[in-house]
Amino acid sequence: MQTSTNRRGALASLAKAAAATGALSAACAVSQCSTKAEGATINRSAWDRARRNYECRRALQEAVEKFGALAQVSEKRQLVHYEVKERFGTTRGDRVDAAAKRKLDAAYEAEQRVSDKWMDEYVYPTEAAAIALLLTPAPDIEALQFKMRVIEKEELHLSNATPRDCCQVLHEDVARVGGLN
Repeated sequence: MQTSTNRRGALASLAKAAAATGALSAACAVSQCSTKAEGATINRSAWDRARRNYECRRALQEAVEKFGALAQVSEKRQLVHYEVKERFGTTRGDRVDAAAKRKLDAAYEAEQRVSDKWMDEYVYPTEAAAIALLLTPAPDIEALQFKMRVIEKEELHLSNATPRDCCQVLHEDVARVGGLN
């Protein structure tokens, strides 16, 4: 699927979303606390705020995707697609009449506009919240395990927007939480 929002635009949107919420900068400040296993003080309320922010943003992102404008416009595009395919046996532009091609193009363009808006308003802020969570020290083993699931689900280990190596952050959390060096 071709998108007008490239990775550079995604990173710009992510930075804008993070600046607007202040979540990323707050998490970066929290992550500067001691990472030594002995005597480290973990701010549990910072972790709870970062987790709550991530979970709320993720839930909203998924709700809009499944039940909101994105779901509605995707359904309309699918209906147009099936209608044209049933009538012509294909949706290829060179094998359908001009009116059907315009209808298909309009449906795909409408879906792309809504998808781009959804990315800007929900996906990138969710990624920023996930990064903030990554950078917030895990206070216990359950938090560490949750952080690992978020890294996997959001693919933070693959994201250019992630400012630190995920494995290094997890090593620091394990050393702090488990007393391992």
